[in-house]
Amino acid sequence: MSRVLSWITRALHLGISIIITLQLLVSTFMALPRPGHLTPLRASVGFDLHELVGIFSLPVLLLWFAWLFVRRDEAGPGELFPWFRQSALAVWYGSLRYSLRAWKLGKLADTEHNQRVAQSVHGLGALCGLGMASSGLLVWLGLSPQGHLTEWAQISLSAHRFLANLMWAYWGGHVAMAIWHQWQGDSKLKNMFHLRRI
Repeated sequence: MSRVLSWITRALHLGISIIITLQLLVSTFMALPRPGHLTPLRASVGFDLHELVGIFSLPVLLLWFAWLFVRRDEAGPGELFPWFRQSALAVWYGSLRYSLRAWKLGKLADTEHNQRVAQSVHGLGALCGLGMASSGLLVWLGLSPQGHLTEWAQISLSAHRFLANLMWAYWGGHVAMAIWHQWQGDSKLKNMFHLRRI
C-alpha cells in the first residue's frame, strides 16, 4: 500500500506547509484594523503580511484538491475522505483501532494501517485549510479600508478564528507525529520534503 509520492504532491505539500505555518505564526502578533483605533505598527505589518500570504493560500489549496482528483498511483479522494462510504469507514475504523493499540506500546502500526489513518488525517487538515482560506477571503472582501466589517464578513471572521484553533491543534499534532515517525526510523520528513522522485 506504500506509494512513491510524485514531485507535484511533494511541492504542493511543501507550499501548503510553508503557507499554513507562516499564517499561524503571523496570527500571533497581527491585528485587524478597527475603526477609530490606532493599530500598532507590528500588528499592522502582521495583518498586511497575513493578507498577502492569504491571497496565495486559496489558489494553492485549490490546486492541491484538483491534483488529488487527477493524480494516479497515489492516495485518491476515497482514501483521504473515507467518511462517505460505509465500507471505507469500517476499514478505516479497524485501522484506527489497530494503530491505537500499537501507539500504546510506543510503536508505529504497520505501514498499511498507519498510512490509512494518516491519509484520513491529511484529508481533514486539507479541509480545515480550505475552510480557513475561504473564510479569510470572505473577511478580506467584506473589510473596508477604515476597518468596518460587513455582517457576513463578521460571521466569516468567527468561522476563520474557530478553524484557526483547529489548525493549530492539527499543525502541532502533525509536526509531533512526523518527528515521532523519524525517531522510529520511518523517514517521513526526508521523503516528503525531498522534491525529486525517489
